[in-house]
Amino acid sequence: MKRRFICLALAMVLVGVTGFVIFLAVTRDPVNETNFDKIQLDMTKTEVVAILGRNPDEPPNAIHIGEAWFGRKGIMVVFDEQDLVIRKHIFDWGTEGIFEGTLNQLRRWLRME
Repeated sequence: MKRRFICLALAMVLVGVTGFVIFLAVTRDPVNETNFDKIQLDMTKTEVVAILGRNPDEPPNAIHIGEAWFGRKGIMVVFDEQDLVIRKHIFDWGTEGIFEGTLNQLRRWLRME
């Protein structure tokens, strides 16, 4: 009976850990270098939003040069009057980034970038 309980407890822990790792992999931050490379000049704003999975974030300062998406990295995209990409830039907040949340810190620690 005791052995059966230990096996069941270990199986539940294994299922829990596996589920958590899958959750981290599925909820990966879309603001990354791979998606940045997909953004091309003359793309529409709608296409950029589709690549990055959400609307741009509000800029952290008063200067509004282009649209910005923040995650562990930041992506800045400048659009012209027709909402076509004319410039793009990616920047790194560093490992202690101000926008890095707990899940991103855990992903970095588990090397799941």
